[in-house]
Amino acid sequence: MSEEEKVPEHKAMIDVRLAVTYDPALLRRLWTYTAAVDTEISGIGEVRIDGQNFHLPDDMHMLKQEGHIAGTHLDVSKVADLVHDFIKAGKTPKKLKFWYHTHPGIGRDAVYFSGTDTATIAKLNRDFGDPWIAGVFSRDGWSHWGISRQGTMIYEWDYMIPGTVPTEQELEQAEEFLKPLVQEWNFRSSSRRVLRRMGFRRHGW
Repeated sequence: MSEEEKVPEHKAMIDVRLAVTYDPALLRRLWTYTAAVDTEISGIGEVRIDGQNFHLPDDMHMLKQEGHIAGTHLDVSKVADLVHDFIKAGKTPKKLKFWYHTHPGIGRDAVYFSGTDTATIAKLNRDFGDPWIAGVFSRDGWSHWGISRQGTMIYEWDYMIPGTVPTEQELEQAEEFLKPLVQEWNFRSSSRRVLRRMGFRRHGW
């Protein structure tokens, strides 16, 4: 692929010493997963680290979990299986450095780290080592991110995912993929009615 043909990566400059880049396909995938359900969901992703540069490729692991309107709980045994599979395949589980989850709302105010989120991030950081990246997504493309070291959040920032709202085909494919993984499943129909009632027009819902 030539330089002209490469898809540009989305980039967040945290400060002059540190930068985070996201694969556009990953952001699209996570936004679509978020819009496909009414419950909270979560997953573990990979991060490539080069000094103070962090890159999130389109390598996301959605595991068996419980999803509720006010929380998400990964199956601990499935997380252990993921680590075991990495080792078995000759891959280092040290690449597992990203926790994605959702909040069932819209707008910038819907994305933040709750007390429960903060405790979860600290635990994952302790279990998987430094650093740890977390991101929480809303249905309309807003996301909030943080980097944790030794269980303490050292950077946080907001990011609006570029692009149009996920298509019906994308949402249907996401539903079929997530259904077997998420207990207490709620479909997205009610979330779309809420968006319309609130007069949300930015992405054409």
